[in-house]
Formats: sequence, structure tokens, C-alpha cells
Amino acid sequence: MKENRFTRHLSVKIVIAFGILSIALTIFSSLVYLLGAYQDDKYMTLLFGVIQNLFVFALSAVLMAKICYKEVAQPLKLNVAPTWKGIGMVVLLYLASLPALNWLVDWNMHITFPESMHDLYTTLKKIEDMAQEQTKFMLKGNDFFTMVLMVLMVGVLTGFGEEIFFRGALLGAFERKRSINIHVSVWTVGILFSAFHFQFFGFFPRCYLGILLGYLFVWSRSLWLPVVCHALNNSLVVITYYLSEQKIVNADAIDKIGIPQNGEFPILALTSAVATVALIYATFKVLKSEHKAVGSKE
Repeated sequence: MKENRFTRHLSVKIVIAFGILSIALTIFSSLVYLLGAYQDDKYMTLLFGVIQNLFVFALSAVLMAKICYKEVAQPLKLNVAPTWKGIGMVVLLYLASLPALNWLVDWNMHITFPESMHDLYTTLKKIEDMAQEQTKFMLKGNDFFTMVLMVLMVGVLTGFGEEIFFRGALLGAFERKRSINIHVSVWTVGILFSAFHFQFFGFFPRCYLGILLGYLFVWSRSLWLPVVCHALNNSLVVITYYLSEQKIVNADAIDKIGIPQNGEFPILALTSAVATVALIYATFKVLKSEHKAVGSKE
């Protein structure tokens, strides 16, 4: 793959990526403003989501790749399919991490600020409350057809749109800068991914997710495994809420797994965290062995 000689520097690639993203976000925001009367319509909100993921994130990544590398599939790692073994490891990892992740979500939600930062705390809390209200509006009262649409948009399409930009375009550009440690690259993009959502009281769980997705991208050498992981995370939220409304499962009980209810030591969350670390390492070994097998066949 031959890079455009004018865009060889990482800083130039970052400016191009975020420059295109900013233009796309401005156009998208203008569209949302003009059609503001329809924002209380669930299906119109879903349409906004489709436009955002395809026009803002995916198109920005594709244009960035075209400008910097003169091709799309290989630079964004769209040309390598995930393996079933890799997908299986992601599912196990997600299930094992649930208690620890619930604890982290709860801890992040209850962070307090000193009195001198009261105004900042109030502002951040309002932003968080607005995001939570929008989420509940989208999840509440769905029939089966709407739930499936939500899974396709919030789960699959959002997973693809955010991953092709943050992992495919941005982390891909960092990864090619050999002088930067790969762990620094993964963590930097993971932090940027979380910060981009502008939700402080969900920052740390989302940061963990962004870092995990980054390692999956690097280890699998494919965009599709982090897309699967991201889509799984988002889709299960939608499906669990729907099943809870149908009285099939208890979503509140699932969300409280790993969170001590009476102030006791979070032993389940700690056990989950240890299991998660072990499975992350196991996932690394599995993906590494798969690449060795592919390399030997070639």
C-alpha cells in the first residue's frame, strides 16, 4: 500500500480525519436543526442515526483513507474477515466482564466533585441526564419490529460507523507510526473515543470498551472483530430492555450483577475483573496463533 507523500505524517492524517469529520458533523447538525420538529419521532431519530453513522463516521473514514492511501479496504482493514474462534472469544470475554463492568458503570455514575467544582458537576450531570432520557425514549415501549430496527441501527450500524472511524481510520493511522508504542496508540484512541461521546459519568466504562476494541483491531488485523464486539455490546442493551418490558428477564437485576447492595466488598466484580484480564490474554494468544497459521499457509 503506497501512501500519499503529502500525508505521511501522523499529525496530517489526524487533521484530515477530524477535519472531514467536523465538516460532516456540521452538515449533519444543520440537518437535525432544520428537522428539529421530528426529533420526538422515534423512527425519525433512527433515521438520524443511520445518516450519522453512514454520512458522518463511515464516509469520513473512507474519504480519509482515499486521500491518505489512495485505497479504502486494506488501510481500514475491511479486507480481513473475523474467525469464528475470535468471535467466540469476544462473546466469552463480554459475559465474563459483565459484573466488573457493572461495578465500573456504577462507580463512574456516583463520582462526586469538590464544592469548588459544583457548577461543572451540575453541567456534566445535565448532559448525562439528557443522554439517559434520550436512551430511555428510544428503548421504551418498542414492539418486536421496532426492537429489531433498534438492534440494526444502534447495534450493528453504530458499531460499524464508530469502528470504521475510530479504529479503522484513526487507530490505523497511529498503528502505522512505528515510532509510537502500540499500547500508547490503542489507549490514546480509546480515550479519544470515550471523550468524543461527551458523557463524563459514562467515561470510564466507555474508555475500557474503546481500549478493548483497539486491541481487538490490532491483534486480529481486521476491523470486523471490533465491529462484532461493539455491535454485541450495544445490541444486548436493546434486546435486554425489550425482554424486560415483556417480563421475560429483569434488566435491573442484570445491571446490578457485581454491584454490592449493602456496602460489602465487591468480590464478584473483582473475580470478574481477574477473569476478564485472563480472557483478554487468551484472546491475544488465539488471534496470534491464527495469524501464524495463516502465515504458514501463505
